[in-house]
Amino acid sequence: MIESENTKILSSFITNDPLDENKIKLTLKVDQIDLKHIKATLERFGYKIIDHYRKKWE
Repeated sequence: MIESENTKILSSFITNDPLDENKIKLTLKVDQIDLKHIKATLERFGYKIIDHYRKKWE
C-alpha cells in the first residue's frame, strides 16, 4: 500500500498495544514529506493513524 503511493519505507518499528493485546502499533519512517496520500490510503484500508510527523529534507 505504501509503495503504491510512490513511497519507500525507510524503517519500521512494531510494539504491542498496551490497551489491547490483539493489536499492535506500527511506526513507519518514509521518504516523503507530504503524508496526506499515504494517510488516506492506510485509512481507506481500515488502519487507524494515531499521529504523524513531517520533517523537511535538508
